[in-house]
Amino acid sequence: MLNPKKYIFGVTSGKFLGYLVSRRDIEANPDKVRAIQEISPPRYIRDVQRLTGRLAALNRFLSQSASKILPFFKVLKKADSFSWTGECQQAFEQLKRYLHHLPTLTLPRPGDKLFLYLSAAAEAVSVVLIREEGAIELGEYDLSYEPRTAIKAQALADFLAELTFDEANKSTSAKTSATAEPQRWILHVDGSSNSEGSGAGLLLEDPQGEVCSYALRFDFAASNNEAEYEAVIAGLQLARKLGAGHILVYSDSQLVVCQILGEYEAREEVMHRYLSKVHQLVAHFESFEIQKIPRSQNKRADALSRLASTSFSDLNRSVLVEVLAEPGYIEEVVCPVYLGDTWMGPLIRFLSRRELPDDRAESRKLQRKAARYALRQNLLYKRSYLGPWLRCITPEKGQRVLQDIHDGLCGAHVGHRMLVKKALLLGYFWPTMRVDAQILVLSCPACQHHAPEHHQPTNLMIPITLPWPFEQWGTDIIGPFSRAPGNFAYVVVAIDYFTKWVEAEPLRSITGAAIQKFFWKSVVCRFGLPRVVISDNGK
Repeated sequence: MLNPKKYIFGVTSGKFLGYLVSRRDIEANPDKVRAIQEISPPRYIRDVQRLTGRLAALNRFLSQSASKILPFFKVLKKADSFSWTGECQQAFEQLKRYLHHLPTLTLPRPGDKLFLYLSAAAEAVSVVLIREEGAIELGEYDLSYEPRTAIKAQALADFLAELTFDEANKSTSAKTSATAEPQRWILHVDGSSNSEGSGAGLLLEDPQGEVCSYALRFDFAASNNEAEYEAVIAGLQLARKLGAGHILVYSDSQLVVCQILGEYEAREEVMHRYLSKVHQLVAHFESFEIQKIPRSQNKRADALSRLASTSFSDLNRSVLVEVLAEPGYIEEVVCPVYLGDTWMGPLIRFLSRRELPDDRAESRKLQRKAARYALRQNLLYKRSYLGPWLRCITPEKGQRVLQDIHDGLCGAHVGHRMLVKKALLLGYFWPTMRVDAQILVLSCPACQHHAPEHHQPTNLMIPITLPWPFEQWGTDIIGPFSRAPGNFAYVVVAIDYFTKWVEAEPLRSITGAAIQKFFWKSVVCRFGLPRVVISDNGK
């Protein structure tokens, strides 16, 4: 007999696996919701753990649960000292109010239009699929429902209104104030020259306050003023590479500052070249300003320049040191060499001028391919999966990169797979890098001489039955001969492939029964059933 308390039939809704399930939708369990609403503010860590455990049971019905429960997890991190802050109490009260209006989960039907809503917060990203219930509810009354045309715009407005955080407002106001005032980079430079050598030091500070220390060592003779100019040129070049648009330079050299500002005249040829180089670099910035400061306010740059001019041993490892072999005003002589169009040509033309090939299929292929590339300062870069952008180079330059990695100063003669990985980690890419690396390793004499011997066969091994005695037989029929006594005119022969053992028997005529009798008596009964029998059917 069934227990009526355990078995219920014909019901339209009920509790199943902790949820209130009906034919139309799935709702949160009212008992679990009531258990959270009736709980008092936690006083111990165990109370917070009990609260988060109950909220986890309703996680599917909580919108932006990570943002709502984050204050409670911050309390759990500080297990040594329990502190129920005002932020936790406010989140606790908001959560209780939210539990009065929980959403329901429905089963999507074929043909329903689903709307995807994304919620991106500082803590997590939430996503939910929503379908409209208006047409479904009015369908049973033979009424049609048509949503308004501005539903997408209204949903976007509601989405933005709901996700307006204080942090976002602060960042927006900060960005607005930053756009009003240009983000200026600050550069401190100083040069030093003595009997032991000459050097320069510079400190570059970005708008966020991060400082980069840089030291220069000169392998050529330079005076104190020339060292000051070298520091300014190196600092401007570094700021330009880092993308600075507005820069303020501080220097304690009155001569250099006044010559750049045009207050002093550069009479010497060397000073005039340095000044021209500075003016060329200044043209790349949106705003440039240089000021003279006392040496007491430029101590860090002065210390770097003095240490760079004496020895490297006293410099901190975090300081970048560069050795210049020639003065900065000497222009590089570039001889253009045109090697024809490379694999980067179509990509560069499309990204710079939106130029496409005439072939329609090639045009589509190029557009899909260009989505993974970017053009920065006339240089092509490829997007990597998890690392930084990769500099695109020609196969000829790639050969030199692989050669340097493989057997250069720090080369370890690694395999072709590791060689490609090292080239990618260094930030280079070209399409044939894997094939080029394999060819380079195979053509390296040292790698071939010291490589381990491979005893594995080049092809897959195929088992054969030839070395097994009496496992493979060959049969044939000889004749006809002139009739012998007993009216025999044919001979049937069976030969073992391994031992060359021969079995033969004369026949009066060639019939299937005679061949079967011979094979059964002379081969199977004496040597066992063979695995392979080879015959040409008497032809």
